[in-house]
Amino acid sequence: MHIVFIDDEEVTHDSINLCLFSTEYKLKSFFNPQEALNYLLNTEDKIDIILLDLMMHGFHGIEVLNMIKKIPKIKNVPVVIQTSINKPEDIAKCMHLGADYYLQKPYNKEDLIKVFENVKNTRSSSS
Repeated sequence: MHIVFIDDEEVTHDSINLCLFSTEYKLKSFFNPQEALNYLLNTEDKIDIILLDLMMHGFHGIEVLNMIKKIPKIKNVPVVIQTSINKPEDIAKCMHLGADYYLQKPYNKEDLIKVFENVKNTRSSSS
C-alpha cells in the first residue's frame, strides 16, 4: 500500500518512518502541503491512503483536506487525519469534509497499522 504523509514536524516523520519500517506500507513523505498536493495531482502512482496532520505552519489540515476532496483525481483516496487536538468540533468538521479516520496523537505503531488495515478492509469490501 502506498501512503502519502503530510506533516510539517520532522520528529513526526521520523516516528512514522520507524512505525512503518519493515511493513507492507510504502511511505512518500511531505513537509509542505502544497508540494504534497502537486505530487498527488501529477503522480502516476496509485495512492492508497493520505495521512494528514491537522496543525501545520501556513496551512491548516482542514484546508488541505478540503482541497483534496475537491480534486477529482484524488477525492476518493481515503484520508486519515492525525493530530494532538481533541476538539469535537474539529473532529466533526474533518469527518463532514470526508476524512475517513481521525487518529489522536500520541499513538503507537499498532494503532497506526490498525487504522491502515481498517481502511484497506473497508475499501476492499466496498469494491
